[in-house]
Amino acid sequence: PGAAFAAPLARDFSGARLAWMPAFAGLPFHPETRAVFAAARPVFEALGCRLTETPGPDFTGAGQIFRTLR
Repeated sequence: PGAAFAAPLARDFSGARLAWMPAFAGLPFHPETRAVFAAARPVFEALGCRLTETPGPDFTGAGQIFRTLR
């Protein structure tokens, strides 16, 4: 199944904009997951993608909203 991901890309990704979140809404990532994402970043950059670091969404109050709408 992984062979499909090894094929050449069908488009040019130069200038494609990607949001890069080292931490998602302050939630912890497993160290191995962090390592995989860190290793992927230079690949995206080599493809010509423009990565913009962002803190991600703000989930302040999400717990209260969930309890209210439940």
